[in-house]
Amino acid sequence: MKHYNTEKAQTAIFEKFGAFFAFSDDQFNAKKVEGVEYCDAGAGLIAPVGNSSKIWEEIENIQKIKVAWELENNTRQDIIWYNFGNFECQISMDYLDAVDSLSFYGITEKEVDDSWPAYFQMRIDNDHF
Repeated sequence: MKHYNTEKAQTAIFEKFGAFFAFSDDQFNAKKVEGVEYCDAGAGLIAPVGNSSKIWEEIENIQKIKVAWELENNTRQDIIWYNFGNFECQISMDYLDAVDSLSFYGITEKEVDDSWPAYFQMRIDNDHF
């Protein structure tokens, strides 16, 4: 499956708003700017107070661009099967996590359900367990 690279766009957003990831006091202290008040923006992201909602809005826009690009450059089956693998559905024998993530692509649970038997058989045939 062809993937849209969001890393560069996300990095630009973080730089624009002075945000960074920190999972310890040492990481926070190494990246903070003196005199700036920070808040926890979620998922380990630290942002100057007042910027977190702007950051997440721009990240949501990147996600929309990514989804549109991936739909244009891949088949729906490629996208479904990629998500099955990403969530290791063949191990859990449950594809509901993939259904949730595929909703961003406008892919229905029926499409996922229809695709599951062939995907699971491919995993069996290739001993992917």
